[in-house]
Amino acid sequence: MSIYLVDYENVNAGGFKGIELLSSDDDVYVFYSSKAASLSFETHKSLVSCKASVKYFEVGNGGKNALDFQLTLFTGYLLGKGINQDIYLISNDKGFDYNTAFYESYLMAENVDIYRSPSIAATISKGSKPVSQIKQSRSSKGVPIYERLCSMLPEYSSCDIINISSVLLGTENKQMFYAELVSRFKQEKGLDIYNRIKSEYSSLKKAAASA
Repeated sequence: MSIYLVDYENVNAGGFKGIELLSSDDDVYVFYSSKAASLSFETHKSLVSCKASVKYFEVGNGGKNALDFQLTLFTGYLLGKGINQDIYLISNDKGFDYNTAFYESYLMAENVDIYRSPSIAATISKGSKPVSQIKQSRSSKGVPIYERLCSMLPEYSSCDIINISSVLLGTENKQMFYAELVSRFKQEKGLDIYNRIKSEYSSLKKAAASA
């Protein structure tokens, strides 16, 4: 049960190789643009006949890297929903590796890994579960900040935790941290978050710097 985000502009039909091996529990999202907006009959047949759910997102003319930005935003949206499926970015663009490295260093969710691979087939090991061909290693320098914040704020949503992580990484001191929390979460909620994290603020910042 996995999610596949296909950068069709980058991989074209080759990225769909292996889609026939997916199950009805898998989801495939195809991101395409006017630069790559056609399919061969053979590729169309493989998409229609596969068991996985396939959905399409047309990216408007937003300039260079517009598709990459929107695919990355959608990845964040999925994480914010609290999914428990691994995400595979089907692309040859190594720029996505920076996203996966950042995710694993700072925002790692307990049950979700994110990989990049040139095709769906390259993520699947014959007779076994999907495996990554290009996998960023988890940080070996302690528990990721995301998991630490989840344990400190168990009743907050995944989306909230990601926002709090962003505030933590973008502020230089406790005063700035508090002000930004209140700005994003309003007074009562921001104050609650701050009071529960402030004693660990320096420790969390050091962990982020050494990750």
